[in-house]
Amino acid sequence: MAEKETDAVVQKRSEMRIPDPNLETVRKAASMICEAKNPLIMVSSGANRKGITGELGNFATKTGIYLVHTQMGKGVVLMIAFIVSLQPESIPEIISTVESMDLI
Repeated sequence: MAEKETDAVVQKRSEMRIPDPNLETVRKAASMICEAKNPLIMVSSGANRKGITGELGNFATKTGIYLVHTQMGKGVVLMIAFIVSLQPESIPEIISTVESMDLI
């Protein structure tokens, strides 16, 4: 197939701009995080597609907020001291930990 000629139009490369977050939403989230006694960050496949590895890792490191990741979120954040993987064999311990959190 790669050797065949085609009349297909090649798409032009375009720049994509990531929209700015709504300031009021950011303030509300920051307030909720500051007020939480036991917050938790859950990382899933959505984070994997958004390219937030550095920012999320820095945020977790600076705040000390624990991270758990699903199998599809594995690898989004490089290994840091307080990351847990949601694997079937770890479910009892994870359930106990998650139940103690007041903000996820």
